[in-house]
Amino acid sequence: MAVLAAVISILSKYIIRIKGKHIFNPSALGITVVVLVTGSAWISPGQWGSGVVILFGVLSLGFIVTTRVQKLDVSLAFLGTFAALLFARQIIYLGWPMDHFIQSVSTGSLLLFSFFMITDPRTTPNHSMARIVWSAAIAAVAFYLSAFKFMNGAPIFILVLAQPLVPVLDWLFKARKFEWSSSKKYTPQEERFLRTVYSRFVM
Repeated sequence: MAVLAAVISILSKYIIRIKGKHIFNPSALGITVVVLVTGSAWISPGQWGSGVVILFGVLSLGFIVTTRVQKLDVSLAFLGTFAALLFARQIIYLGWPMDHFIQSVSTGSLLLFSFFMITDPRTTPNHSMARIVWSAAIAAVAFYLSAFKFMNGAPIFILVLAQPLVPVLDWLFKARKFEWSSSKKYTPQEERFLRTVYSRFVM
């Protein structure tokens, strides 16, 4: 199943494309197809844990990478919307202890999705406002499915469903397409490191 997911992910980058951008996040598509089609795979919500080390590590690397590719707005819009809705339901409406909320928003799987999967510059809208609205909408739907339909991995499934909208948003909201370019702020070695880290989780 892991090999099949990897093959689907890699092939989708080169086969399903519009104007130089692949439509689907490769990792998300591979996971979704294998889970839904084979019936022999699943998404574990606690696979990455929720410890302080995981939280610090993912946040640190996440801020570095998303800032470099100028997609921090996507992470903040998704995670902020998702966390706000969780807080409203768990703390304000249900009156649960704060520990429940902290554990829910600090899981490794949610943070990795927020900083490394949904932020793929090749599969997000080019325009900043379109990115923010798109990310917040994904968070809202994912929250509903997670909280009320008890769907594991809801953000990944919703991301795949929402990505065909990206070419439409790019057509409606004109902006320059993301391109990797060298920067005076980083040495060639640092550039290679950032690309490697990002590709581990996204591409």
